[in-house]
Amino acid sequence: MNKIILSVQIVSLILLAIMFQTVYMYGNYTKDLESRLTASQFSNTQITNPTPAPIAQSPEFDAKEYIDSVLATFSATTPAPASVSATPPSTVALPSTSYITMGGTSTTTSTNWIDVPGSGIYIDLAHDYSLSAYITFAATLKVAHGNGQAFVRLYDATNNIAVTGSELTTINNATDTQVISSRLNLWSGNNLYKVQIKSLNSFEITYTNGKIKISY
Repeated sequence: MNKIILSVQIVSLILLAIMFQTVYMYGNYTKDLESRLTASQFSNTQITNPTPAPIAQSPEFDAKEYIDSVLATFSATTPAPASVSATPPSTVALPSTSYITMGGTSTTTSTNWIDVPGSGIYIDLAHDYSLSAYITFAATLKVAHGNGQAFVRLYDATNNIAVTGSELTTINNATDTQVISSRLNLWSGNNLYKVQIKSLNSFEITYTNGKIKISY
């Protein structure tokens, strides 16, 4: 019986100690919780109601200054266009033209080729003009009484050959008649050229105004 009572008393003391310990811990927990809540409220108050800091006054917006700065930036980053030098329009050079008179007036009744006095002239095409020069020969012919045929040609006395394509003629023309060749080709080198004339049937023929035309 005494052992039972003693056991009950021991258990009661243990429970009482546990109870006191629980109350003590609860009190400490409550104080800690209150302190945390207080700190939290203070912190929230500082965050939600901060003292407003002074706001610096914004400078007045200057549109012209802004545009100028943008243009300056654009000019600095955009490469300048390459300068193009003004080239004057090219002019087309017109060909030069020279006329060479081949003797004066001359008459003949010969049926063979004879030289027109004073008609000889030296021509070096490459040196004096151009190898691509355009050459023609022209003369005026007439036949006495309008009966017969007159002939004229250029003769290369240096190479002893008639110039191909230079032979011209007129038939039964009693008045001065101009005759003109097509394009002529001269031999290279400095050659002596003469005018030669003849009559077909021994009627008098007249030669005048013989000229070589050279365009180069």
